[in-house]
Amino acid sequence: MTWWMVLSGALTLLLFLMALGVPLFAAFLVMNVTGVLVLFGPAGFGLFANSIYTTATTSVLAAVPLFIAMGEIMFRSGTMEVLFDSLDRLVGRFRGRQYVVCILLSAILGALSGAAMAVAGLLGRSLFPAMRARGYDTQFSAGTVLAGASLDPIIPPSVLAILVATIADVSTGKMLIAGIIPGLVLTGMFLVYVVIRVYFQPGLAPDIASDVAQEKGSRFAAGVKMLPSAFVFFMVMGLIILGIATPTEAAATGVLGALLLAAFYGRLSVKLVTEAMFTIFPREAVSSGSCVNICVIAYLQQSQTPFAFTAIAES
Repeated sequence: MTWWMVLSGALTLLLFLMALGVPLFAAFLVMNVTGVLVLFGPAGFGLFANSIYTTATTSVLAAVPLFIAMGEIMFRSGTMEVLFDSLDRLVGRFRGRQYVVCILLSAILGALSGAAMAVAGLLGRSLFPAMRARGYDTQFSAGTVLAGASLDPIIPPSVLAILVATIADVSTGKMLIAGIIPGLVLTGMFLVYVVIRVYFQPGLAPDIASDVAQEKGSRFAAGVKMLPSAFVFFMVMGLIILGIATPTEAAATGVLGALLLAAFYGRLSVKLVTEAMFTIFPREAVSSGSCVNICVIAYLQQSQTPFAFTAIAES
């Protein structure tokens, strides 16, 4: 059996399972189990089990549910409303300003949570209807929301960065820090794009007179309102950069910071904690379980591939 036959068969099986709607980690698992059975026989399942145990017991993956919990608590604490009002005041008056607010808000929320889907859902429920009501182009508004949400897997703390670092067996802290500059560069590129696009296509945004910032104090006061959120970001990334805490420990301090922020805004209550226990955590279990399974299967495939091709070459 040649290598291209094995590769073609594995890809065909994977695409077939994905076309049937099988979850991604389950499709990869079936492909790996089939490959081990065909190439190594039952004797290969010993190495298979060891690879699963090694990856599933990696302590760094404990940061995944903690980052998700931090983001969910902050969203329920009213942080999003405070950030939106502050940015709406700071951005100023110019055509297409809501597109700029959307990109900046996405970048800030990405620095306060680790889940891009949560940010996209939040902006889609709150900011997107407001943009449509003000007369902004529907398609470009949706594209701006999705573009902003795509920043969140890059800007730390990022669940994706933790998964990639675990699979690649590199420092999770360095991987998180490495996302700061690319995230800022992409944010700047998105901002430049929306401003230029609105300049050449004014119909994408309403007139300035019908789209003004609400007067809610000075810009200095708006900037001060954003400082508590910056404190939470420091409790996560600041501790990692300074070498005080590991990513898992920083994620735990981030959850503590989110609770303190909820108390600062007067939203910390039994109801919020109850929602966290019965709404956030079940969803976390599904999300975290899927992430762990993807890591396990990816590491398994990475560890099995060299042995597989060696066996093919020898045969």
